[in-house]
Order: sequence, then structure tokens, then C-alpha cells
Amino acid sequence: EPADAPVQYVDTAQIFNELLESAEGEEGRAFWCRQVSQDLLTAALPFEARSGEGEGEGFSPRRVSFEMPPDGVARVERFIRNRDVPPSAFFLACWCALLFRLTGQSQVVGACCDGRNYEELADALGLFARYLPLRVSLAEDLRFGDALARIREQEARILELQEYFSF
Repeated sequence: EPADAPVQYVDTAQIFNELLESAEGEEGRAFWCRQVSQDLLTAALPFEARSGEGEGEGFSPRRVSFEMPPDGVARVERFIRNRDVPPSAFFLACWCALLFRLTGQSQVVGACCDGRNYEELADALGLFARYLPLRVSLAEDLRFGDALARIREQEARILELQEYFSF
């Protein structure tokens, strides 16, 4: 077998399973247990139907269209450029801020990672991408730029420990 043969998905799956079961993986497993604790998974959105309430009304989704004016687009682009953050981080922070405003509570949201944080996996075939739970704690008096920085720090931490996420 050539020395530069591509890494096979089955090999990486075995390596990641061994990593999960190792003693070194205990910190990562403990981190993920804290990240998705039950107290954060109970937030309810306004107008969300509770069990036994509004029976017979059913789910009726609606679409809301919004066109951002060109000067608004330019302001967002400038904000992103000045803070040197990817657009995905900006919009994740917007989503987290909206959820906080609607619920007044900390949230767990999904943050996508490509699962290829090792050089050997760059060209490997297989599905490595997944959504990781990101615990977001905001406060009423937190400015958006500070919230964005906090979310970026939390996102960096979950990406460091993504190999230990298994549920």
C-alpha cells in the first residue's frame, strides 16, 4: 500500500472511537455533558403551544419576507470586516441574540463544524461534518460586539473538543 494513500473513513471512525473511550477523552466527554445539560433544553419560545393548550389549532407556519436596504448590507459588511469575523459567526450571533430576546434565557444552538481539523482528513472521503451544541449565555446589558466575541470564544472551545462529541 502506498505511503501517501488517502485516509479511509473506516480508519478515522476507529481512531475517533478509540479516542472517545480513552482516558484522555474524559475531559472532553465531561465538557459535552455540561454543554447540553437539561436546564438549557427547556426554553420555550413565545406563542409556542404547550401540551393541552390550543388543541385543534394545529401548526400553521408562515413566511416573513424582508429585504435589507443596500445601506444596511453595507453596514453589516463593514461590521464584519472591522471585526475580522466570518459572516457565519455574525449571523450565528444574530440568531443567538434573537433567541435571547424572545426567551430571556441562555440557549443551546447548533454550530456546524467540518470535522476535518486534522491535516490527514483534508482529502479523506466520508461525512465528517456535524452540528455541535453551542451553549450561549447572553445578558440584557451585553453589547452586540461583545456578544459576538463571547460566542466566537465559545465556538472556538467546542471546535477544540469536537472529537469527543458523540451524542
